[in-house]
Amino acid sequence: MKQAFVKMQGAGNDFVLIDAREKPFRPDPDLVRWIADRRYGIGCDQLLVIEFAGGGTAYHIYNSDGSTAAQCGNGARCVARYLADLGAIKPGDTLQSPGGSVVVDFEAGLVSIDMGHPSFESAAAGFSGAARDVIEIDGTTWTFDIVSFGNPHAVIAVDDIGSAPVGAVGRALQEDERFAESVNVGFAQVVDRGHMRLIVYERGAGETLACGSGACAAVAVARRDDRVDDAVNVTLPGGTLRIFSDDIGSMRMAGPAEYSFRGEFER
Repeated sequence: MKQAFVKMQGAGNDFVLIDAREKPFRPDPDLVRWIADRRYGIGCDQLLVIEFAGGGTAYHIYNSDGSTAAQCGNGARCVARYLADLGAIKPGDTLQSPGGSVVVDFEAGLVSIDMGHPSFESAAAGFSGAARDVIEIDGTTWTFDIVSFGNPHAVIAVDDIGSAPVGAVGRALQEDERFAESVNVGFAQVVDRGHMRLIVYERGAGETLACGSGACAAVAVARRDDRVDDAVNVTLPGGTLRIFSDDIGSMRMAGPAEYSFRGEFER
C-alpha cells in the first residue's frame, strides 16, 4: 500500500508528517529508521504522525533512530501549520503531544506555540544527579543545567559555540547512566540580553540545525540566572527562533514552519 506524506521544516529542523486521522499508521522502529534515512528513505530529523485522540488532535514523535520523544517544539509548529492550512485548527486551539498539550497561534507569517513552564528539577528530566551538575571528559569539566519541557535537556553555557566540542560532549552526556532515558544537550552562548546562539545535540537524532524545546531550555536557564530579557532571539545553525517568557515563567516560541515537498512511499 502507498502512504502519503508531507515534508516540512522549521529553521532547518526537518520532519516527515503523516496524517493518520482517517487511516491509522503506527510504524515500527525499522520503518521509522528507513523513513528518516537521507540516502535510502525520505530523510528527516523526526517523523510526526497526526491522529485524533480524546476528541482532539494529537501527534506522535519518532526520532530518526526509531525511538520516541515526548515533545518537539519545531515539530509542533509544523503540525499546527499543516492543520491550519486544512482548516482543521485555528488560533488558540490545542494540540496534544506525548508530553502534554500545546496552544497554537499564528502571527506575522510565523507559527507560535505555548511551551508551558520549564522544570529545573532533576527528576523531571529523569536525571539522578543535581539540578546543576558536571561531567568530566578528557580532563575537562563541563557544567550543565537540567531543564525539562516534557523532554529532558542539559544546557551547557559556553563563551563561543563555534569552538564547543558538540559531538564529543553531547554523546558522553547521552550515554551518562545518570540519565534514565538519555538527554538533549544544548550548547548556549549569550550574545546580549536579547540574543543567544545555540547548537543542540538531540537525543535520537544527533546534531540538528534547530531544536525548539532546546531553544526554550537554553533561554529558561539564562532567564533564571538574569542573563537575558523576556524576549530573546535564539540563533541556531538553521535559522532563528523567538522565545518569550512571561512574569510567571511560562514560555512561548515563535518561528517559521514551511513546506518542502509532498509524496508517497511504499514499504
